[in-house]
Amino acid sequence: MKINIADPILGTQYSIKRDDEFIEHIIGRKIGDTIEGSILGEDFSRNEFLINGGHDKQGFLLKKNLNTFERLKINVKKGSLGNRSHFKRKNLTKKRTVRGGILSSEISSINLVKLPNNVKESSVFPSKEQKLAKRVTKLKTLFKTYSKLKFKTLLFYFLKIKYSNTEITNQEMNLILKCNPILSYFTKKSNYFRFHRKDNFNSIRKFRKLKKSFSNKKALPFNGSNTSNALRNVTNFNK
Repeated sequence: MKINIADPILGTQYSIKRDDEFIEHIIGRKIGDTIEGSILGEDFSRNEFLINGGHDKQGFLLKKNLNTFERLKINVKKGSLGNRSHFKRKNLTKKRTVRGGILSSEISSINLVKLPNNVKESSVFPSKEQKLAKRVTKLKTLFKTYSKLKFKTLLFYFLKIKYSNTEITNQEMNLILKCNPILSYFTKKSNYFRFHRKDNFNSIRKFRKLKKSFSNKKALPFNGSNTSNALRNVTNFNK
């Protein structure tokens, strides 16, 4: 049996395999129940886990609210398990085959969630390195700050942790900050990018209209002021 363990705090996942002896300890449990880690092994004895779902040997999902261990056919609404389709009519249902929420010997995999506790992390679970987000808006929400100075100090702190194993001076760290595209993007005005993109789009749209009109010979020649302004906006939109 395959067991998928998720750690929501670190955002990591870990999968293990167990023999049929493990199934005997789980038979009769429901989705939403908690399990002691000693069932999985000595390495997991300090932790508790929550049963979140699973699959049977034929690949059918386990449904939480069904108090059976047999396979059933039920009408499923849009947005629920087995019917994630969009652009459908209202109150439209589909018939799906689903297994009940009680665990049995016909299950091949189980999804578990590690519950938080005050015990130190064991070496079994993999540690995840903290990574910075790529978008500036996500970084703002992560740091909960909108000023440049606070953002720069926090980014300096995270980069220092990242390059902690190597010996880097403060001057080299400042060079890394200058070369970092996140900071260079953040230092520029966000409103400038927002409005500049609209101006760029409008200038290109005007240029396309003029190009069509010249092909039909219903407008002024290229020496006109309208065409020169449009071409100037198109060529200089990156500045």
